[in-house]
Amino acid sequence: MLAKLEQSAAVAGIQELAGARHVVLVLPKAARLEALADVPFKEALAAALARRKKKLEELAKGVKALVVTLGAKGSLVIANGRSFEIPAVKPAQVVDPTGCGDAYRAGLLYGVAAGLDWPLTGRLASLLGALKIEKRGGQNHHFTRDEIAQRFKQEFGTRIW
Repeated sequence: MLAKLEQSAAVAGIQELAGARHVVLVLPKAARLEALADVPFKEALAAALARRKKKLEELAKGVKALVVTLGAKGSLVIANGRSFEIPAVKPAQVVDPTGCGDAYRAGLLYGVAAGLDWPLTGRLASLLGALKIEKRGGQNHHFTRDEIAQRFKQEFGTRIW
């Protein structure tokens, strides 16, 4: 099964991007890779990369940041030689997951563009994914900057801006 993982487009993409210098790499949800390998995600990815004598941290040295989404378990960001475990924001209610990944990536892109540090950027991404899942449809979610700031403080106990 690990052979399937190694042949997957995700791993091929990792190999191609490993030499890049300014790339934010977002891997597919861990569950998709677990399904290919029948083993936990971190173990499967570590085994596949170990065969090529690369550890996840070594891979991250070739990009600005390595981001692994873990669904309801949050996400992992490896940047500047440090790992940041980003908690998932629990939505008030799960209505529709359509567009959650897009909302998460929007949070990442905003954080990078605004110069936020990786822990804040990851938490913002997590929050935007949760806000999206509370609404039906891929483009029916609307919130103000103040609403984001209030919910961010509620979820993480600190201010975003």
